[in-house]
Amino acid sequence: MLIPLGKLLWQKKRLIILLTVLAGAGSVVISLLLPNYYKASTTFYVASTDVTQPYKLFGASEISYFGKPEDIDRVLTFANSYQLVDQLIDTFQLFDHYEINPAQPKARFKVRKTFLKHYEVLKNKFNAIELSFEDKDREFAAQVANVARDLIDGLSRRMTEENLEQQAQIVRNTISEKNSELVLLNDSLAKLREEFGIYNTLSQSEALTSELTTASSLLAKENARVKIMEKSQGIKKDSLSLAKALVAGYQAQVQELNAQISRFNNGVSRTMAMDDYVEKVQNQLGYDRIRLEQIQSVLTAQSPGIYVVEHAETPLEKSKPKRSVLVIAATMLTFLLASLGTVVHHQLKVYLKEL
Repeated sequence: MLIPLGKLLWQKKRLIILLTVLAGAGSVVISLLLPNYYKASTTFYVASTDVTQPYKLFGASEISYFGKPEDIDRVLTFANSYQLVDQLIDTFQLFDHYEINPAQPKARFKVRKTFLKHYEVLKNKFNAIELSFEDKDREFAAQVANVARDLIDGLSRRMTEENLEQQAQIVRNTISEKNSELVLLNDSLAKLREEFGIYNTLSQSEALTSELTTASSLLAKENARVKIMEKSQGIKKDSLSLAKALVAGYQAQVQELNAQISRFNNGVSRTMAMDDYVEKVQNQLGYDRIRLEQIQSVLTAQSPGIYVVEHAETPLEKSKPKRSVLVIAATMLTFLLASLGTVVHHQLKVYLKEL
């Protein structure tokens, strides 16, 4: 038969208490031998990419200065990347700090793993980023935390600057291509103007029409005068010849003006189309130059990648180990295991007897 659990444990109380006391004493000794670790933390907000977008800065759209969720995720990716971790490893000589031989196989993997046990980057409930690092050396912990934050800022800025440089280079290439195109267009336009005698489509058209109207009117007037002179008696031949010469002159002028107008009309549409296209390219070129200046302005301004709320200060209190928690947990666990072992041992004995 199974005896009551309480009675069984009471019978074995000395053994259970002994094991519990030994475990408690052992955990006290062990916890006292554990080194103290100090955690340093720094807090910052992520800057929005809006402040690095020229079309937003110089446009009419609203600008957000604090990062959106995608901006925060981007910075968290930087913060947990091996690129950043390796920079910190090399900057602070963590192979020596963690006493890992760099010549060992997987040495880089081991130092990364050790570092990441003490390094943490999280987004808090206020959408700020909290970066913390703990170490046995409290001042070292603060140094690593602050440098890690600054490196994150540098990585964020570098990505933005590289993106802007790419945009600037694309615009420079476009400007160069349009300049070359504009030279060719102006040459073609000059040839068209020379071929068709067109220099100002609007004023020249009005001038030619006016001159033709005037010349035609004078020609008609002189023709009528010659006819009258031919019918009149007593007109000297010299006067008639002079009048006919004037008619011939006006006829030649009218013919020349008609020829100019015909040539003008043959080339005016092509010249106007070319002129409009040249103006369009010039306008686009001006827009591209303004855009390049805007990109250069953003690059020169060096917009921040983060806004620091709190720098990491040298921690005064240790973050671990929690010695009292370790001792209590070890003592209670030993008591439970000892009690459970006693019950299991008794059950086995009863089971064997029944067999």
